[in-house]
Amino acid sequence: MSAQIPLGFNARERASFDNFLAGANTPAIERLARFTGQPGEPVIYLCGPAGSGRTHLVQAVCNAASARGQSTVRIGLQAAERLPLAALDGMENVAVVCVDDLDAVAGDTAWEAALDALIGRLHHVGGGLLVTADRPVAELPHAGLRERLESAMSFELQPLDAAGRAALLAARAGRRGLLLPADVTALLLRHCSDHPARLIAALDTVEQVVLDGRRRLGVASVRTALKAAGLLD
Repeated sequence: MSAQIPLGFNARERASFDNFLAGANTPAIERLARFTGQPGEPVIYLCGPAGSGRTHLVQAVCNAASARGQSTVRIGLQAAERLPLAALDGMENVAVVCVDDLDAVAGDTAWEAALDALIGRLHHVGGGLLVTADRPVAELPHAGLRERLESAMSFELQPLDAAGRAALLAARAGRRGLLLPADVTALLLRHCSDHPARLIAALDTVEQVVLDGRRRLGVASVRTALKAAGLLD
């Protein structure tokens, strides 16, 4: 199963460790960059709030595994992308399995039991496993999952601060060859930086203004475009 581009991530920019702005998360990035899913490697557990980069890092792990020629799968558990339970059958045969947003099925006993069983099978065969959630292992409601994951190598991801969000915007704009006027940069950071995916979506909109070439790149044209895209009230 191929990895999926996370919502809001520009399709031209495949998620990698190089294009993840680490901020305070350098130890987690360094460990994930060495993660190969070989037998004997610890399970890795990432927790952190929305916008802390969990899905980007899952994608980066999947992409790195694919580049090494390994089979890999991302099991996204948000309702909009959740697979049927039966899809978990046989996934212990995949070299690198990434379970993203475990918290999204908290309290769903069928999913919790199925994931508990899958993780047990992965432990048995020595498969590589990365799990993400919005809470630490100790706060997972399912006792079996807590027990399975209590020995995982855990990292608590920190969202970017204001300086980090500004650096992210500058880096992404630079890679696209966009020179943002200071007032446009201020507009994006003031109104669209509550989540990295929203900020990148806003940058996509700005880029489209430039490509259209019909309007000068200024606050007025960008504000109009952002409103049309539903990114600005």
